[in-house]
Amino acid sequence: MVALALFTFIIGLGAVIPDCDKGWALFQGECLYFSRTAKVWLDAEADCRRHQAYLATDDNQAKHNFIADFLNVFTSWGLNHFWLGASDYTFENRWQWLETGGVVSGFSAWLPGYPNGNLSQNCMMTVFNGSQLYWDDQRCDSHHGHRTAGLHYICEKPDPDYNAGSIIGISLTSATCPKGWAEFDGECLYFNKTPKTWVDAETSCRHMHSYLATDDNPKKHEFIKEILNILTASILLSTACDLGWTSYKGKCIYFSNKQLYWNEAEVSISIKMYNKYVLYNKYCKAACEKKGAYLVTIDSEDKMNFVSKYLNVFQSFRFTHFWIGLKDAPIEGQWRWIETGSSLGSYSSWGPGQPDGDTSQNCV
Repeated sequence: MVALALFTFIIGLGAVIPDCDKGWALFQGECLYFSRTAKVWLDAEADCRRHQAYLATDDNQAKHNFIADFLNVFTSWGLNHFWLGASDYTFENRWQWLETGGVVSGFSAWLPGYPNGNLSQNCMMTVFNGSQLYWDDQRCDSHHGHRTAGLHYICEKPDPDYNAGSIIGISLTSATCPKGWAEFDGECLYFNKTPKTWVDAETSCRHMHSYLATDDNPKKHEFIKEILNILTASILLSTACDLGWTSYKGKCIYFSNKQLYWNEAEVSISIKMYNKYVLYNKYCKAACEKKGAYLVTIDSEDKMNFVSKYLNVFQSFRFTHFWIGLKDAPIEGQWRWIETGSSLGSYSSWGPGQPDGDTSQNCV
């Protein structure tokens, strides 16, 4: 497998997550679970074991970014700290990952000045400093401001159905590549969005059982060039979103854990800032105007897949229904997006038998 380490953006995160259990998120052959309940560190690990998993290992930049994407959303729900699977409980200042017993080395995301050497703080948790996600050492029985003892936590287990292909050198016996990789002539290429030195880039590739790409023939060069042209354009569309919002192609999306009627949710957001979308949980229009946004438009499969990645994980929090910005009021049967006023268009993702023509059901 070939990884192309470049200072640009990865080709789409979006794919519906079919390979992990419901409520789990797939990342490069691993399934991650973000807990709904709070526990002390040892009880969190025990709960992970009950799921045939373990507290998560956060040992490379790509995985750290993936975790940060979800935790960023959870900050808007008041969930600011999650346990990870590292501790120095056995040997002070020797931090080890539960998964492998390996020492925490190479990649690091410690908060500046941490770990601080406090003998009673032996377990690793996440913390945001501004918009950046870091590690912090904390008491293993910490509740860190929670009303009940403990923190939320992240479990991790291998996906038994994941198959990255049989690797011999740079050749694959199958042309099927893992999600997030591009296939060219039996090889899989990964376009990294995180800047690194050449040595760190090669190390990151090795973590993914690959190596920095070879650009050794005209056809491959043109293939890489075409993708880089797309990615260069996507940089112009990238958006720095507020904490608690996630970025999608120049738009900021916010997932609410509040329950409002559709009209209440939309009116509270309004279309004041044209680069912000909102998905509101259950009873949902007023909450949107307060945030300078509007209920989300989902007008492509790529965007649906991006949103689905999050909604799949939210099922473990028992959030199963979210409002989007589509309605057929005031004209029955004419579905329009509130963002633009445009009709539904060619893309749709209606459930079986929907819409069912009930004149009292006008919101999606």
